Amino acid sequence: MEIFDYVIVGAGSAGCVLANRLSADPTVRVAVLEAGGKDTHPLIHMPAGIVGLLPPGKSKANWDYWTEPQTQLGNRRLFWPRGRVLGGSSSINGMVYIRGHASDYDRWAQLGCTGWSWDDVLPYFKKSEDSARCAAGKHDDHHGLGSPLHTEQKLFSHPLVEAFLDAAPEAGFLNTDDFNGTHMEGLGVFDTTTKNGSRWSAAKAYLTPVKNRPNLSIITHAQAEKIIFDKQRASGIAYISKGKHHTINARREIILCGGAVNSPQLLMLSGIGPAAHLQSYNIPVVTCADEVGKNLQDHLDHLLQWTITAPVSLNRYGLFPHNITAGIQWALTSSGAGTYAPTVVGAFLKTRPELVAPDIQLHFIAGFGLPHGIEDKARAKQHGYSIHMCQLRPESRGSITLKSAKAMDAPAIDPSYLSASEDIETVLAGIDITKRIGNASVFTKLGAQQAWPTQAMQSRDTLIEGIKAWAETIYHPVGTCRMGSDDRSVVDVRLRVRGVESLRVVDASVMPKLISGNTNAPTIMIAEKASDMILTDWKTGHAMHKMLK
Repeated sequence: MEIFDYVIVGAGSAGCVLANRLSADPTVRVAVLEAGGKDTHPLIHMPAGIVGLLPPGKSKANWDYWTEPQTQLGNRRLFWPRGRVLGGSSSINGMVYIRGHASDYDRWAQLGCTGWSWDDVLPYFKKSEDSARCAAGKHDDHHGLGSPLHTEQKLFSHPLVEAFLDAAPEAGFLNTDDFNGTHMEGLGVFDTTTKNGSRWSAAKAYLTPVKNRPNLSIITHAQAEKIIFDKQRASGIAYISKGKHHTINARREIILCGGAVNSPQLLMLSGIGPAAHLQSYNIPVVTCADEVGKNLQDHLDHLLQWTITAPVSLNRYGLFPHNITAGIQWALTSSGAGTYAPTVVGAFLKTRPELVAPDIQLHFIAGFGLPHGIEDKARAKQHGYSIHMCQLRPESRGSITLKSAKAMDAPAIDPSYLSASEDIETVLAGIDITKRIGNASVFTKLGAQQAWPTQAMQSRDTLIEGIKAWAETIYHPVGTCRMGSDDRSVVDVRLRVRGVESLRVVDASVMPKLISGNTNAPTIMIAEKASDMILTDWKTGHAMHKMLK
């Protein structure tokens, strides 16, 4: 049995940050347990390789989760890709760098999350970032320079991409230069977590540079089974690796970084959760915490499609021999089509002018895509373009619950999409706005014809039925270990699990409400802030202990 000062469960976006920051002190021993393997597969590092990482059954770097049947979506089970590899979901995501709107974090503070307002978190966004904007001399109050996570705007010249940006005035919108700056609203170019033609995941940014530190142990293929308690103190982790059971202990803290699915699952497997639910699986209750697994929120995606007669879309790169040529060019020269993230441009827009912040987000693809990159050879040959539209602040709430007492069994994932009636109204308004952009004259010059919503979806009722049969996740689950100052919250504002000692959760599951955008950058921010909290709490507690002695 090995003993460390800190044991981090999950080497995803948050876990990589904590591993780096906590092991910076050479007197502290840190261990990271990751259920997946190393991030060595070339598709992880080639930005366009995402098409081979997301579809079901395509990659060992993917948990390949499926939801429970969704009542409001025709009882369909939706595929939920999540990263199972060093870097977690930052190693398989779309690489879009978005922080959300300032009002998102001010709302957290209003809900009782003291210390998490926009003014509180902005320094940690900047602390994590190495912005190409700043390197180019465009210094402002919103970006950082010289930190681990490289971000850049990487716009490739393409007629469809240019048409999307040019559609703004005709559709009644503005263009914006920086979604993370002063003006979030409008159409513009995304900042991405890429560098030198490659994905810049949390593992590449935070873990790779420090992996050889003698006080840092990175243990891959290690599936956590449960937290070990000494009375109410979290003292270790039981895990399984290569069919053998192991135990690892922590002198100071256990830190869960498994994300919105795995962190609540491990808490419940360890006896922290709704008492009746745990007892139904004969799991001894360490502390009753009814909200573990509750408050699940996600962005539901609606993919609008257009065909074009002009043979200019990127679909050819999904077919032989173009895909092979692009891969070879990327491998040899770090250039070409393989270097681009799938969505280089997009938009944040309001469905109602009186809103404080945009409530829909668009991701534009210069190709005729399908949800999750599902293979369809006939459609892959069809030239066109696609616009993903999602509602940013849904009211629907779901849950993560156990299906068994075994860590190797996936939990029940029930996002309860569109269970709040007001959500469908925002979705319908968002689809109308997206159609205005996609049907702009700059596209019709390329022979554009709307393919989804189809011509049969003319009425409100038929469009809603189409949505139920078509919508999918856009990969932003949060909220299942809610942070708060109230006694019912799973963790307090310093991310300590209530009812026990020496245990924290640091990942997207602690968000009380879903932010207005992609969740990777906010998760990294949370971990940066948490690392300071952990170090401060240890120093304060250690000094207090010495004083009392």
